[in-house]
Amino acid sequence: MSDQKRQDQNQRRGALYVDGFNLYHPIHQTGMNHLKWACLWKLGEMLCKPEGLKLVKVVFCTAVPDHIPGSFERHITFNNALSARGVEILRGHHVPANGVYSEKQSDINVALSVICDGEDDEYDAAFLLSADSDQVATAKFFNARLAPKGKLLFAAIPPGQNYPTDYKGLGVPRRNISVAMIERCVMDSQVDGANGMINRPPEYDPPAHWIHPNDRPKTKVPKPPSKGAWSKGVKG
Repeated sequence: MSDQKRQDQNQRRGALYVDGFNLYHPIHQTGMNHLKWACLWKLGEMLCKPEGLKLVKVVFCTAVPDHIPGSFERHITFNNALSARGVEILRGHHVPANGVYSEKQSDINVALSVICDGEDDEYDAAFLLSADSDQVATAKFFNARLAPKGKLLFAAIPPGQNYPTDYKGLGVPRRNISVAMIERCVMDSQVDGANGMINRPPEYDPPAHWIHPNDRPKTKVPKPPSKGAWSKGVKG
């Protein structure tokens, strides 16, 4: 057996579980719509790497807005692009009430996925991407059922959102997701899908001046002055 194969077998597994609207709204508030075209598999890899984990699963829990034609089409396109990148999509729905529509099931789909996949031993560590304090109940159940089996739960907090304070008492480590991280995950204008190319919606096009972080010139950090330069001081 090769050293690489042995290392892969011994490497602990990570999984990312995303409450779609908990991520969408902070991105929307930035006004940078091109960040909505971000690959969640890439984001999962970025969260796993510092922890020495190999990403094995990403679950995106969302609800397609059937009542808004433009949003519906963009959402379906985005879901298809994520599926092409290996992301599992769990769909909820919207319910009309008092003239407005409320999104349903995303939070419970996240919670059930985290717990069920842990019981099925699909990961060693799970990242729960949500700032919703309701997920504290998920963390309590996780600690009771999965932590004794060696599983670890991280709270992945979207940009600008608060870490639910009750997580701290449960020992749930916090991992912040920055705008810069999401920017690095922005996909190309076309994604190769199972049934052909998936085109990015024009509403998600980046600004004309924008350059993907992968394509930006690498700059070297300037060297500090030599010890002698510091010791000479500055003449007045």
